[in-house]
Amino acid sequence: MMSIEEASIRFQVTQVDLAAWVRRQWVKPLREGETWYFDDCDLARLQLICDLRELEVGDEALPLVLSLLDQLYATRAALARYRHLLDQLPESTLRELEKVLRGDHG
Repeated sequence: MMSIEEASIRFQVTQVDLAAWVRRQWVKPLREGETWYFDDCDLARLQLICDLRELEVGDEALPLVLSLLDQLYATRAALARYRHLLDQLPESTLRELEKVLRGDHG
């Protein structure tokens, strides 16, 4: 966990910017009293925001970009779960499923 002060130093952004990003819900740190703590996922998100800003993605476009990336990550996670489920199926069931997916129902 990292405090807002530490995150500000690590990412070379002001605490005012970090607070604005939290208000906009671009990042959602744990809050204890008046102090915010950023976990590993938050830190990765902060790095992404900094990278996007470095690429000159504007503050108006950032929510859309972050939303699309969130959807992509969620889809990848779902596909990984499906892959795990498929790996548990017997070979004969997998062959039948492949036939259905190819449209070969015969």
